[in-house]
This record gives sequence, C-alpha cells and structure tokens, in this order.
Amino acid sequence: VFSGKEDCVIAGIVLAAGMSSRMGRNKLLLPLGGRPLGAYALRAMMDSEVDEVICVVGFESDLARGALEPHARRPVRWIVNEEYASGRASSIRAALGALSDAVEAAVFLPADVPGVTAQNINALLAAYGQTHAPVVVTLEPGGARTHPVLFHRSLFPKLAELEGDQGGQALIEACWSEAAKVRRTDGDGADVDTEEAYRLVAEKFPIAVVGGERR
Repeated sequence: VFSGKEDCVIAGIVLAAGMSSRMGRNKLLLPLGGRPLGAYALRAMMDSEVDEVICVVGFESDLARGALEPHARRPVRWIVNEEYASGRASSIRAALGALSDAVEAAVFLPADVPGVTAQNINALLAAYGQTHAPVVVTLEPGGARTHPVLFHRSLFPKLAELEGDQGGQALIEACWSEAAKVRRTDGDGADVDTEEAYRLVAEKFPIAVVGGERR
C-alpha cells in the first residue's frame, strides 16, 4: 500500500496520441486477447492506486477514444493533443497542462505497452511514498530501464521543455543518482512498434476475456 498516498495526489497519464508510423496502422486499435491493444495500459492505470487517470489522444483521436473508452472502469479525463504529429513531447505537454496544482507527481505510461500491470504502477507509488524521490524508474530483471516512470512535479517544467519525440530519458539520466529504482517482478515493459513486435506479443495474449477479466 502506498503509505504517502493520503497526503498527496498522484496522476496517471496514458500517452495514446502517436501516429504508429513504424507500424503503418493504428496499433492501439489492433485486437489483442479480446480487446484493443491500447486498452491494456489504460486498464492497468485505472486498476492501480493513482488518484486520477488522464489519457492523451491525438492521431485518429475519435477512433482511439471510441475503442478505449468502453474499457474504462473509472472516470478518465480525455485530452486531445492537436500537435500529435510533432512527437511524444507534445503529448507530455498536453498532459501536464491538464494537471491541477494539487498533483504532486505523475506516472507516465505509453499506451503501446500492453504487458504493464497495475502492480507495476503501484510499485512506483510505494517507492515514491517511501523516498519522495524526484524520479522513480522501473527496471527489468536484468537492470534495463523500462516503463512506467514517475516524475515529481518539481520536474514538470523540464518535461514541458521537451521537443519532438523526446521522452523523459535525458531527464531520468540527469537525476539518476537521486532516482528511486523499482525492479519489475511481473508484467512486461516492451512496447509494440512493429508488426513483428505485435506478432510476438499476440502469442502471449491468446487469451479469452472471461467475465471482463484478462485470463
């Protein structure tokens, strides 16, 4: 349980505005285990202990929201990034612009990472509650950095300065000595950028949806 959660507001941000240029078709709409690929990241965020969930859409925004919204278990704030073609940084700025002053930190998760679980997100929240580090990163069992990541609001201005397809990697590296690290014990932080990646992840999700739950 996130020990500091009662004292602050943590937002969960799902980035779902990309053009899927490497895939050549909107990957978030692709079927995976009985629901759209993009629904898994959204569901993981909603099932976690974050206080509010924001989903940023852009490319084919009506289609994306129409496909993902039926899988929402609790209220989601939908933000349309009209500048999605300029890259991921514009979606980060759009999300930050939607946050209230009450938000102390935010968890960022791309929508094309279907293997992330609510437990992965809650592990970041627990680490933040214990350390109040400016950044909390997820590590794969082998030590590689992966999704999701949490940033304290003191870093929001730096995030807002990102351009193009920049994510928070350089900022994470700059804060590495102060960052809290959480090693993943379940789930999968791999993103789905190509047809081959989709084929591989689909082999892990040949599952029916039983009673609305992933099996």
